[in-house]
Amino acid sequence: LKLKFDHAQSTKDRNIWEKVWKMWYHIGKHHLYDGGFFFKIDDDSFFSAINFRGFGQFYNPDKTWYFGHTLMHTWSYKNVVFNSGTCYGISRGSLRAVYPIFETHQFLNDPQRARSKNFCVHRSGDQEDPTMAICLRS
Repeated sequence: LKLKFDHAQSTKDRNIWEKVWKMWYHIGKHHLYDGGFFFKIDDDSFFSAINFRGFGQFYNPDKTWYFGHTLMHTWSYKNVVFNSGTCYGISRGSLRAVYPIFETHQFLNDPQRARSKNFCVHRSGDQEDPTMAICLRS
């Protein structure tokens, strides 16, 4: 899989959000029915598919689910609760709801909102985990 990026991609630039939203968009557009749950896992994280299969059997993948290690430190001042970006999963229902947002004019072309990390919008920078939570809430 090779995606085109609008922002520089390097350790220095840390444009992680663009990589992640374009990944979710591609999976939603081309692989939505290839699985019930989809995961973003960093290469230094451990995930047991066998354990998740036992856990996930009780959740309908066509409903909206967002699994991971929940971080609440921005709740009091940003009203944002999100899962750590090292490893989180979303259901097919969540992906079905969120990926169309990534092709809207409001997401792609709103320079005023793009200056902030508090909106579901295409922008440079990191903070992909809280931004993904904001987009899922949209």
